[in-house]
Amino acid sequence: IQSTHIRRAVKEAVNEIGPKYDIFELMGPKRGEFSEQATVTLQRRLAPNGLTVDSVLLLTAYPTPETMEKINRRINQY
Repeated sequence: IQSTHIRRAVKEAVNEIGPKYDIFELMGPKRGEFSEQATVTLQRRLAPNGLTVDSVLLLTAYPTPETMEKINRRINQY
């Protein structure tokens, strides 16, 4: 169930919602908003399979090396 339904649903939900935010928002003030949207999206996707989602939490972001480079450049600007 995890590898077939849950993992795919999480990946699809994150790919749908994630582009609405930049990395700084996801690592900061918009993290809660993202979690709420991801929770609703996953509840909608997984309910037909009999799976219940209570909440989705974004614990850690793993940016790509290119994104980390952009983050470092932006931080070093200040």
